Formats: sequence, C-alpha cells, structure tokens
Amino acid sequence: MKNSKIYFNLFLVSLVLFSCGLNEDTESFEEALEIRAEEYRRFADNNRDSIMADVADIEAYLENEGIVDYDTTYSGVRYYKTVEGSGPEVEPGSSVAVYYRLHDLETDQIYDESRDPTTGDERTFVFTSFASGVIQGFDEGVEKFREGDEGFIFIPSDLAYGEQGTQNIPGNTNLYFFIKVRQVQN
Repeated sequence: MKNSKIYFNLFLVSLVLFSCGLNEDTESFEEALEIRAEEYRRFADNNRDSIMADVADIEAYLENEGIVDYDTTYSGVRYYKTVEGSGPEVEPGSSVAVYYRLHDLETDQIYDESRDPTTGDERTFVFTSFASGVIQGFDEGVEKFREGDEGFIFIPSDLAYGEQGTQNIPGNTNLYFFIKVRQVQN
C-alpha cells in the first residue's frame, strides 16, 4: 500500500512536471527534453551556494567511507559505479528500468526500495530519462550509467526533495541511491 502511494504520487508529479515542459511552441519530444535539461542547469546555477553546502557533507561521507574514485555531474551530484555494464548508455529520453534503494545520507535509513512487498524480490522501476518527473539528482545520476551498471548516486537535498521534503523524507535531507540498471532503450 505504501509503495503504491509512492508510485501514484511519482506518477502525478511526473505528469505535472513533464506537461510543464510542453506547450504549443514545443515541436518535439526531443525539444521538451532539451528544455528539461536547461531547467536543471538553471536550477543548479541559481542554487549553487546551497547545493555546495550539501556537497561538502556528501564529500565528507564519501571520504569517511574511503570512497575516492567518484565522478560529479554539472550540478553537484556525485556517483560511482561498482559494476561496469556493457549495454547502451542512458540518454535523455531513454526508457530506463532500474532496481533502486533510497537511503538517508546521514542516518543510512532506507526510505524506499523497488521490491515486491509480498515476496521481497527485486522489482524494476521504469521511467523515461529527463521526462518522468523523478527528482533532478536521480535523473542526472542515472544518465551517467549504462545497461548492466550498478552503483551509487549521492544527491544534495536541493536536487532531491529540497526544503519541503515528502511525507516520509524530512526537508533538507541529502540522499543516496544504490541502483542496478537493468535495461536501457534509446
């Protein structure tokens, strides 16, 4: 029940956010994806100070865990791969199927996981990169992966749920995902 509410809410947010990128002047899906990418860059630029404060916490966490071989997106998301795949790369507009587990960076509490609530088996979460209304940091991080990759994405709070948080996640919470990219269709 709890997961179905989360998925329904993600669907509604996805629908609203994606429709905001489309208007009568939008000629194509590709143009809408470019608009979304530009919105992401603009948001990161406008919130740079706040994001960098969170990045300091993320980097301290990574250092404490002995993780030094990570990469960074334009906006400040940190990510690293534990398994290298050989499938297609995720691109804006890709249909992506992932298994994920979402953690609080500070407490390591698991907030969500794509598991079957009855069997406990891993399930895939399918979304369209840069078009589904997932949080910005997740979109940006997943875009750096390819089919078969597994790894971690560390997201500053402003690129996650920001000050408002969600019903289960407090505001201003830095997050990290463990993901397994199961399938990518470009």
